[in-house]
Amino acid sequence: MIVKSEQLMAELSRDKVAAVYLLAGPEDLLRQEAVARLTRLVLRAGAEVFDRDILYGGEDDLSRVAGLAGTLPMSSPKRLVIIKQFDRASPKEQRLILEYAQRPSPMTCVVLECDRANLRSGVYRQLAEHAVATIFWPPFERQARSWLVRRARGEGVRLSPEAADLLLSDGGEGLADLAGQVEKLALYAGADGHVSADDVSAVVGSPHGRSIFELCDAVGTGSRARAFEILDHLCKVGEAPYYIVSLLGRHFLILWRAKMMIASGMRDGVARRLGLSERNFRGYERQCERLSLRQIRKGLVLIFRADQALKSGAQDRTTILDSLVYDLSSLSTSDG
Repeated sequence: MIVKSEQLMAELSRDKVAAVYLLAGPEDLLRQEAVARLTRLVLRAGAEVFDRDILYGGEDDLSRVAGLAGTLPMSSPKRLVIIKQFDRASPKEQRLILEYAQRPSPMTCVVLECDRANLRSGVYRQLAEHAVATIFWPPFERQARSWLVRRARGEGVRLSPEAADLLLSDGGEGLADLAGQVEKLALYAGADGHVSADDVSAVVGSPHGRSIFELCDAVGTGSRARAFEILDHLCKVGEAPYYIVSLLGRHFLILWRAKMMIASGMRDGVARRLGLSERNFRGYERQCERLSLRQIRKGLVLIFRADQALKSGAQDRTTILDSLVYDLSSLSTSDG
């Protein structure tokens, strides 16, 4: 059965779970929201290790799916089997999944994910006859605004109308970029969670200013002069040193995770696993090429020491920030 994404989410909000789902389309973030909702519905908290399996088309043996789906759940009402990159599976494996979808286990929910699927032909048309099939398209402006406000609310952020307008115009390309900006705003917002257009400008950056996230990129690429230019601006506008250091720490933790994944031979899906859009990930990828694991680890140590120095109050805050930015932007030449 083919359903629109809005209809699917409405069904899930009523706790209705089908045996097999085919979730496809170019808007990956909406797909992941649907998968996250299904996970919460199907599995008990903490049961993922026992009752969930994740396989990748083109990488894993999908002939195992019927056996996995036929296994009784250990601690949840149902088992959950997720097959990512289903479009990369071999035709033989896709036919095996189709055969399973025709007689699915009542104790398991199987989710097929892929970027592209023509529901009017081939195996996808046949799957749509036996599964709940949804294509996730990029939303129109009004839909994007509703999604943004809802996403922000879920992160404890209350956007003013002007802030929402500015995010939609300057927040990047696609929902993944917007989600990343909301995450940053959640760190930036005060206790009440209120975010104004000025807050968005400070975090996202604008032609008239520089953001902390631009500082992170400048440090990661070794652009020392630019990093100090941005740091000087941030200090002049009164940005909190603790916040600057915490986001530098976040940036280097993402670099560490990305570098570890790439070093292990993983290439496809790294951005998705890090929760980044492909556009944002390209910046991290370039920085990973420049920095070794040893250098990234040293950067994390430098950030930890700067955080401790700020908390102790033993040094001037400006001196701490200047030293940190200098050392971080010098990593590629000062440490092999």
